Amino acid sequence: MSEAGWVLFQSVYLDSGWARILPNAAIEPAQIAVRLQGATLEQFHAELAGSPHSAEGLASDAWEPLHQYTDDELAELDEHFEGTPFASSDEERQRTAAQVMAHEAQLRVAEVAEMDRFAAHLSVAPVRTFRDLIEFMTAAGVLRLNGGTYELNPSALLPEEVLPLSDDVRHREESLRWQRLHEETEYAIIELFRPHELAPADRIATTLSQLANELARPVESVREACAQLVAAPDFSTTHDMLVIGVDEPFTMSVDWEIFFATRISVRTGISDDR
Repeated sequence: MSEAGWVLFQSVYLDSGWARILPNAAIEPAQIAVRLQGATLEQFHAELAGSPHSAEGLASDAWEPLHQYTDDELAELDEHFEGTPFASSDEERQRTAAQVMAHEAQLRVAEVAEMDRFAAHLSVAPVRTFRDLIEFMTAAGVLRLNGGTYELNPSALLPEEVLPLSDDVRHREESLRWQRLHEETEYAIIELFRPHELAPADRIATTLSQLANELARPVESVREACAQLVAAPDFSTTHDMLVIGVDEPFTMSVDWEIFFATRISVRTGISDDR
C-alpha cells in the first residue's frame, strides 16, 4: 500500500470508526480497494480467493470463525499479556476455555444481529458473504462505485451519520475519535520519558507551553494529550491538566511496571493500526 493509500485507509476506515462497526473481515475489501486503486467485483473475487481464509472469494463467509481457546492457552495469555482476552482480576482468571468461547459466541450472535439491523436500515441483504459485505459497505458510503470499480470513499460519512447506532455506541465513537485526535501528541510526550532506553526517565518537570514548544504542537493539544495520559493508570501528574495554566509548572510521572504491561504497541515499537 502506498503512503497516500495508507493515509486514505487510515482516515476512512480507521479514524472514522468504521473498523469498529463493520465485521473484522471488512479490512480485506477496504485494503484491496486501496491497493488496486479501485477494484471490480472480479478483482475482489480473485484477491480474496488467493487467501486460505477466503478461498471461495466473494462467496466466502464474511464472519471469520471464532478462535478455539484451550485452558493452557488462556493461562499463557494471562501470564504474558496481562489478561488477554478479558481477564482483569484473579477471579476472572479462573475462567475456562469453554466459558470464554461461550462468551465470545454470545458476542458474535449480538454482532451479527446488529449488522442485520443495519442492513435492513440500508435496504440491503444481511451480511453473510464478502459479496454481501461489499454491498453493505457501498450502501453505507464506505466504498463508492465508479463505473464498475469500487473505491474507498474519501468523502465517507461517520458511522453515526449513516447507521442507527445506540446512544452508548455513539458516545463511545465520539470519545474514541477525540482521543485519536490527540494520539500523536500523546505518543510524543511518552517519548520524552525515553521508554526504549535502558534507563528511562521516571518523571519530567515542565509546563504546557514548554511541552508545546518542545514538541511543536498546539498547547491545547498538549493539554488534552496529558489529560488522556493521566486517565490511564501508568501516568500521573501533580496538577489537573484540564485547568492548569499554560505556564504553571507541573510534574508528570510514569509507573514503568504498569506501562510495560499495558502499552504493548509502545513497548514493542509496533503500531496498533499499521
